[in-house]
Amino acid sequence: MSNPDAVAIRGAAIPTATVGILATVVGGVTKGAPAVVGGLLGTAVVLAFFIIGQLVVSRVLSSNPQVGMTAALLVYVLQILALLVLLLVLREATWLDPKVFAFTVLLCTLAWTLSSVVVFNRTRRL
Repeated sequence: MSNPDAVAIRGAAIPTATVGILATVVGGVTKGAPAVVGGLLGTAVVLAFFIIGQLVVSRVLSSNPQVGMTAALLVYVLQILALLVLLLVLREATWLDPKVFAFTVLLCTLAWTLSSVVVFNRTRRL
């Protein structure tokens, strides 16, 4: 992983993890242990999806920039499908709070997106 990639990932992962931890704590205080599991799982899913996506797209861009947008779109579609499958599998789970899971995924996604925009704006690297 090149240094700009590490900066981009670190710059987005730290705020995202912070938001995820805060959402997990709030969920845990208000709804108990299943909410903590849902918050932690939601945070982990978002971090894993976005870090893997960033690495894949970065690798494609470094080897073949002409297919960069195609790779980014493919990664996005696969992530959405994987999230759909995960939501379908977990919809009847009693060991996690699905609302806290979904809310944490939403907040972490927004945090990653905003943080990525800030990092890319500062480094002027796409």
